[in-house]
Amino acid sequence: MTEAVIIAVSLYMPGHLLGGYLTGKGDGWAESALLRVACAAAVCTPVLVALAVLGRFETPFILGALGVCAAVAWVLLPKSEFRARPGWWDLGALGAVIGGFALYAHPAEYVIKDRDPGVYSVVAAKLARTGELLIRDPLVGAVEPFHEFEYGVKYPGFYIHGDGLIVTQFFPGTFALLGIGDLMGGLWGGLYPVLVFGALSVGAASVLGGELFGRWAGLIGATLLAVSYAQVWWARYPSSEVLTQFFVLSGLWPARFVRRREAVTGILAGALLGGAMLVRVDAFLAAAAVPLLVGRDLLLGHPLGRWTLVCVPLLLLGGTALLYAATLGERYLDLIYELRVPGLASRLAPYLLGATLLVALTVWALRRRWSVVAPGTCWRSAGVTPP
Repeated sequence: MTEAVIIAVSLYMPGHLLGGYLTGKGDGWAESALLRVACAAAVCTPVLVALAVLGRFETPFILGALGVCAAVAWVLLPKSEFRARPGWWDLGALGAVIGGFALYAHPAEYVIKDRDPGVYSVVAAKLARTGELLIRDPLVGAVEPFHEFEYGVKYPGFYIHGDGLIVTQFFPGTFALLGIGDLMGGLWGGLYPVLVFGALSVGAASVLGGELFGRWAGLIGATLLAVSYAQVWWARYPSSEVLTQFFVLSGLWPARFVRRREAVTGILAGALLGGAMLVRVDAFLAAAAVPLLVGRDLLLGHPLGRWTLVCVPLLLLGGTALLYAATLGERYLDLIYELRVPGLASRLAPYLLGATLLVALTVWALRRRWSVVAPGTCWRSAGVTPP
């Protein structure tokens, strides 16, 4: 029990210090709390993934690495001059998170099975027990020279990479996050991280929706998300979908970044979207928000240099995920290609080509017009206040 508490505190502390630095003017307790949790996830996920791949997923190494992160944040980052202010809306967001947690409180007891959740649960338990994500099987290594394994498959969800090395099918982020639960609470504890992230996703939806569409809309949307059948199902299921959901909803912080011009918040957005790529192979689709927002600034004539703070962590973590996919995850990508890509590409190619040409022509026409019209003239001629 003591070890579990120490690990939990070490996971949270980097986020607490970073979130305190990023707290902005007008933030309530709900925004401040989500900011700290999102920062903790952005920092801890790459650290845990690195330790898992290096075979050092053990309590001393985890505490040491996260302690260094917390110390760096405490020494280098000053406290924000703004303080979060409590309000009635914070109670609404808190109620949505607690209600979601209550709905998902009994996780699905999905431990041994050949489908995705079984692979996640078994490998996470093995990771917590041995500290190693990659598997070395001496029997496979001895048999390999004279026995060809078809497509490098040993069991469903596992692939042989030579020299007795067996690699799991999926990306390492999910195993690391579930493995922390196993490390803190045993096999039963490994079923709870998805549940916790599911409840936190409801809070992320509330705050993000409030930022974009108003607080009432954010709270109603978060409540509908919390009680939806799909959310209740997947938040109790040891898999990667809900983990990715939290990273995506929290990583859509560029909306706040663009609206309030808070450049440093862009680092958090890029780190969260990049962290999603370490969890799930198709999470790169969520990063499409970044080029769309960059295109918005390009069309409006705003400076683009501030997007560097978003793109640097996004490219670093996305590049790490790509490197993993091109090496250890190569067989997994082959499987996805064989099952999905040919048919999907043939159906989408005409639409993608048309959309690309349309966007290119629109950007060219707007840039050409704005290059000869004084800034704001075209907006005022249409009766619209320039942004």
